[in-house]
Amino acid sequence: MWVEFVTVFRWRPKPGISIRYLPGMRLLVTRRCASAAIAKGAAKNSTKPGADDGEKLDNPQSGAAGA
Repeated sequence: MWVEFVTVFRWRPKPGISIRYLPGMRLLVTRRCASAAIAKGAAKNSTKPGADDGEKLDNPQSGAAGA
């Protein structure tokens, strides 16, 4: 699920593992992580970067970068 984090959120998928997400990060995360972050008010639903604002993402492996 694509979400955009609006506050700092620490996700603990299992004991001993912690992932910190910072405000402004727009990422594809697991549904469990997204649901927990949205429930806490730390994230909001989002779309894939470039899908809604016409932004073109560079793919350095496409062979077209720098052309």
